[in-house]
Amino acid sequence: MPLSAYNGVLGVPEFTIWDSLNSKGDLKASETIYISSAAGTLGQFAGQLAKRKGLRVIGSAGSDEKAAFLKNGHGLWISVLALAEAAGPAGLDIYYELVGDDTVEIALDLLNPCGRILAVGILAAHQNAEPYLPKNLDQQLVQGASL
Repeated sequence: MPLSAYNGVLGVPEFTIWDSLNSKGDLKASETIYISSAAGTLGQFAGQLAKRKGLRVIGSAGSDEKAAFLKNGHGLWISVLALAEAAGPAGLDIYYELVGDDTVEIALDLLNPCGRILAVGILAAHQNAEPYLPKNLDQQLVQGASL
């Protein structure tokens, strides 16, 4: 294998995504997963793995251009502004966190009781933003969400 492969699908970040979804995510076909930063390398990989497992995938991106790329390229992504509409009355079964910004509260409000939160990355910290502490996290823990 070329060395570049170890910076991609064979690398530690992608293995982390694979392991978190398969070992901790307890993915079940027909569930709904929301992936923050779905336009990034890790988010795209997580989305494709979840889709292959039969999940309905909703993702967000940091710009309209990235959201259009995801929607047109993958046919299953939306902007976080429409997350509640995309989740619908069924809500979210899994919240796959890669960003760590204030959109976490929207996702947590839509998370079903006993939903799963996979906090894998904090992209906001890489962009010199303060990590965001959601005000409604305790509500989800009381409802049985697992981290």
